Amino acid sequence: MVLRVLLGVFESIISPSFSLITGLWYKPSEHSLRHGIWFAGNGLASIFGGVLGDAIGKIDDQLAAWRWLFIIFGLITFTWSLVLMFFLPDSALTTRWLTPHEREIAHSRPQKNTHSFKDTHWKRHQAIEAVMDPKTWLFFAYTAFTSLPNGGVTSVSLLSFNNVFILRI
Repeated sequence: MVLRVLLGVFESIISPSFSLITGLWYKPSEHSLRHGIWFAGNGLASIFGGVLGDAIGKIDDQLAAWRWLFIIFGLITFTWSLVLMFFLPDSALTTRWLTPHEREIAHSRPQKNTHSFKDTHWKRHQAIEAVMDPKTWLFFAYTAFTSLPNGGVTSVSLLSFNNVFILRI
């Protein structure tokens, strides 16, 4: 149960991270399409994950198939996290694959219709303002009510491995 809680804690940053990344690279008018593309990945992951899970379930080894499932998916996730840690820039201004002129364009493009900028300093009055803002709580409720069913459907599902059903929690 402790590991499941930790998994939930670490997975909880996925949707807000997608929103932050989208906000760094795209104009507000482009956000909804990009968010739709992000979330379409859930369906694709379920399709390919199910096929890969079925293939892994056919592994005949001393380790049980469900252990191989967690080892392989864990290694894929861990490897991808290392790629992102080293190559995902924290802003358009620090992107290595763009020229300095392209960095300026990429940095200013999403901010044309907004008056915000990146600030890494925590300010107490801003945190209090965010907690008191009804939009924060509406966004929280929206995310919770859309993510909980999604988690229930994708995380607690019956998987078939060689005609043996296991509950993945």
